[in-house]
Amino acid sequence: MRKLALVTLALLLFSISLNSVRAENVSVSVAQYSVRTPVALYRCCSANANLTVTYTGSDHIVIGIKDSSTGNYLQGHLSFNYPYANIQQTSRHGLYGNETLCDVLTRLDSGTLHLGFDFTGPNRTGNWNLEAVAMLADANFNPINSTVSVFQFSITVYDMANVYVNVPQSVSLKLDGSSEGPGSFQVSLKVGSNHTFSVPLIQVIDSTSRLVLSWFGGYGASYVTPPFAHNDSGSITYRCMFGRTLI
Repeated sequence: MRKLALVTLALLLFSISLNSVRAENVSVSVAQYSVRTPVALYRCCSANANLTVTYTGSDHIVIGIKDSSTGNYLQGHLSFNYPYANIQQTSRHGLYGNETLCDVLTRLDSGTLHLGFDFTGPNRTGNWNLEAVAMLADANFNPINSTVSVFQFSITVYDMANVYVNVPQSVSLKLDGSSEGPGSFQVSLKVGSNHTFSVPLIQVIDSTSRLVLSWFGGYGASYVTPPFAHNDSGSITYRCMFGRTLI
């Protein structure tokens, strides 16, 4: 009987020990993220990543995204969290704002969180290797290092923007003084660069028909673009005179 009691006690202690090991655990994964992003421009967030964090054993969690090569957390901000949790983004500032590092109070000892981050790309092109990081923390948000979970992913950073211009088939325009078209076309332009588009106010079709410019971004026949920050598109429209319909 004594041996049976000792065995029972041992099994109970083993169970308690096993549960304590399992009690503190967190895992992070990236459900969706930007596959491509332009090089850093101004202070705009051009990329995003949606994280899924499953946790148990604590309602205090530290979550963020960092650059694998530098070990620094990215500059950006939290865009959403679901289900709702009390989240405080850290106040450590960088060139483009706060770090993508958050202290999360869930008020539940276990569950699954979905968090979205918007952040700024680097000033270099190529593959950008990133790490989503999550770890449980104590009541003062000091990380419990033994619970760190890391999910690696990569984003392609580009410095050339593909710009598609939709123009009527019979119309040619000039880009920085060089002719393009006639008709719609696509061109690659340096991210962050300005360019001048010029179009004719009137395009003669034949002796009985002509086109008159009706819309070019509201800027008349010449338009200096703001710096291109990403792939873009635009349309130039004309109206017909003398009854001919343009297809």
